[in-house]
Amino acid sequence: MKDKSLLIQKLILRFSFAFILIHLADAGAMVIDELVVARFLGTDAMAAAGLSSPTFAILTLFCSTLAIGMQTLCTNALCQGNEKRNQQIFSNTMILCVIGIAIITALCIVFVEPICIFFGASRENQALFEMLKQYLLGTFVGIPGYMLFMLLSPLVILDGNRKIITIASLVQNVLNIVGDLLAVTVFSSGIAGIGLATGISWNVAVIILAANVFRPKSMFKFRLQRIDFACIREMVVIGSPRLAKYLSKILSKLFMNRIILFFGGSIAMSALSVNNSLTAFLLVIGIGISECVKTLTQVIYSEKDINYLKKMVIKVLQLVAVFTVPLALIVILLSKVIAGFFVVDHAEVLRLTTHSIMCLAISIPLNAVNCVLIEYMQGAKNIKLASLFSTLHRFVFPLVSSVILGFILGTEGIFIAIPFAEIMLILTYFIISLKHGKKGQTVFEKILFIPEGFSDGINESLSFSVHNMDDVVSISRSVEDYLKQHEHIPKKISNATALCIEEMAGNIVEHGFNMDQKSHSCDIKVIIENDGKIMVRIRDDCPQFNIKEKYNNIVEDDPFKNIGIKMIFGLTKDVTYLSVLNLNTLIIRI
Repeated sequence: MKDKSLLIQKLILRFSFAFILIHLADAGAMVIDELVVARFLGTDAMAAAGLSSPTFAILTLFCSTLAIGMQTLCTNALCQGNEKRNQQIFSNTMILCVIGIAIITALCIVFVEPICIFFGASRENQALFEMLKQYLLGTFVGIPGYMLFMLLSPLVILDGNRKIITIASLVQNVLNIVGDLLAVTVFSSGIAGIGLATGISWNVAVIILAANVFRPKSMFKFRLQRIDFACIREMVVIGSPRLAKYLSKILSKLFMNRIILFFGGSIAMSALSVNNSLTAFLLVIGIGISECVKTLTQVIYSEKDINYLKKMVIKVLQLVAVFTVPLALIVILLSKVIAGFFVVDHAEVLRLTTHSIMCLAISIPLNAVNCVLIEYMQGAKNIKLASLFSTLHRFVFPLVSSVILGFILGTEGIFIAIPFAEIMLILTYFIISLKHGKKGQTVFEKILFIPEGFSDGINESLSFSVHNMDDVVSISRSVEDYLKQHEHIPKKISNATALCIEEMAGNIVEHGFNMDQKSHSCDIKVIIENDGKIMVRIRDDCPQFNIKEKYNNIVEDDPFKNIGIKMIFGLTKDVTYLSVLNLNTLIIRI
């Protein structure tokens, strides 16, 4: 029974997959465009597509900062059962983002030529400049769709509708592939048509997401209201590590374009273009898992559950190893084959591209670990350290490594810098965490940067996992016997706690586990607070069932009907029901 929870493992797998799909849609768009450009339009067009790589990072800079802040505040509000606060946060963000997106789209279209120069294109190479301009104008059509997709997708996950993410991502990629092929084979619109296909596909994908978010049963209700700038400031502060991440990513790409052109010219730039596209695609597993970590950390931190936090981190690192190490090995073995998909009839570009893919493959598991650590800090609201590590990860270490190794080893050294920078960050994180830790903390607590007083108010806790009715009976008896060993806890409290567990967990097993054909899990945590009060938290992944709403709607026509629910509400001081991440969470205070 104890410590055999499948629920945390299910959560990580389900929501990691959902976040992977979100980023896969983004990465897929880049890879698809790169493949079609390479196959149909040649090396110069590949270089133009490579120069455009900071585009989506810049777009994400605005929406992702607010999205992370909104997601964190909404999660906190939902965990506290504050639906009104959740509605205010959501409505505020949507109003500001719609206004901001309209302005950004207009500015990008009007100032496309200065943007081309900013990305590294020169008017001296007119062909490259014009190709980049045409591609950017096409993609700019999709700015509203792309930015709203990145803003709404975390909310869809919080709302528990992972299937819609799958559908929207598939639609986006299919439309992009079809549109790109039509652009070069039917309409002969070249790189401009490829950019336009990407833009249109994002707009269609976000319509699918919006239909889900704004459905009547969604947890997120939009109401037209005045913008609360205090709320916006709070979101920006919380989202500042993401701001640091994408700002660093943009600057890194801009500097890297110039470094690679300095050391290797357009041939090396073509190799970097392929590397940039594959980077987003191959690193998507680590990025998706890390996004899941951030979301779960927000929930677990709000509950101050250090044991659940440790379980999550261990499970996540195991998952990272299982998925990323084999992937890295496969990519290393197939690096020349993969390069051949992008590079045709150019031996030097093929050689450099193969080398860059091998370096990228080595970095896959290293990058996943770094992403998990940084997003954990973000979820724990350790804003300063999350911002520091994001800047080191995306800008300082890659650039420093590239320049040093570039001068020592030439163009090859720049690609070797990819895994080297990841190793530097891992070492830096562990050095800072161990020095930052307080005396008396375990090494694990130091690595997780657990703050002092994290579990204040909690004297002892017990954790169980329920699989059947035998577990329910056994757990209730074990808890009752354990509580009776504490002289300061009245016997009636021990009895009431055991009765609540047996009644509520029994209902979940009897009814929730059998509501559909899926396998379900239930976790129970009993907390003995410092003042002797008892809190029981019961969490399951069965179909949504609000027991408090059920109790409030009971009609007193039959005194024996719903007697179990009536008894529980009569024995307890407070019962709170929450539904976050598609989980039923019942918090009972006795």
